Amino acid sequence: MSYDTKEILAALRNWPLWKRMTDTPNRLDALERRLAALEQGSSRIEEEITIGGKSCPSCGAADFEISETDSGDEFALSGTRKVTRTCRVCGYSRAYIEDVA
Repeated sequence: MSYDTKEILAALRNWPLWKRMTDTPNRLDALERRLAALEQGSSRIEEEITIGGKSCPSCGAADFEISETDSGDEFALSGTRKVTRTCRVCGYSRAYIEDVA
């Protein structure tokens, strides 16, 4: 019994693992692009930490400062506090839960 190359390839295309194997180069390229973007983002975060500020998620300005804190009972028991940051440039405001250090 002999098989034609076309028959073998047709059978492989119906095999889910073969499909994943043929998609691997594209998936790998996509992962490398995502990793590069994350590495760029982490270097931006390191720069923000170095200058002691945070950038506004809305406008990107480096004037996203703490405008309010709340260390109420519900936060004190967990060792956290609610921090509200407000951008001095665009006025965007956002609340975060942070560890009390």
